[in-house]
Amino acid sequence: MLSTDSKEIVLFFESEACDSSGKSMRIQAGALGLGAIVGILLAVLFACSTSGRANDGDPAPGSSSNPIPTSLATAWTLVWWSDSATLPDVPITLLIGNGVVGNSGCNTYSGPLSAGKDTFRVGVLSSTFVLCPDPVASAETTYRFLLQATSQWSRTGSSLTLGTDGTALLRFVLTQ
Repeated sequence: MLSTDSKEIVLFFESEACDSSGKSMRIQAGALGLGAIVGILLAVLFACSTSGRANDGDPAPGSSSNPIPTSLATAWTLVWWSDSATLPDVPITLLIGNGVVGNSGCNTYSGPLSAGKDTFRVGVLSSTFVLCPDPVASAETTYRFLLQATSQWSRTGSSLTLGTDGTALLRFVLTQ
């Protein structure tokens, strides 16, 4: 929550990810420009999203208690999805390492990942906020929804399929 008066901005944190429920940060508004305040807010949000636990209490992505399978840890490009809409004519990418990072058409995204022998679960994604024209904007929404709906993965050669309950949702190929 962000509250302001004429001289001061107060940020209230209520996030388990930051272990700061009920804490606040005071920033003297007169000393900082709007860009600096937004930068501080984004830095705090990024720190919270990478704080060592996913929002639902899962171990940190890539930690020793949650190692990412090595056959997943590489760069992928989307080639198919289960949605009836046509894929946009822009690359949609997924880089798997200690979490997920990629480009969803015109914005970049990142988030925590919990993956095992055949399980694949993406946590809350953070993203840049570039205003994208349709059909790319609609495609980004669809892609992020499908990515966060996955619970399983399988790899055959250079193809990665993500899905849920035995149904394929997204298919990627290794990025060249």
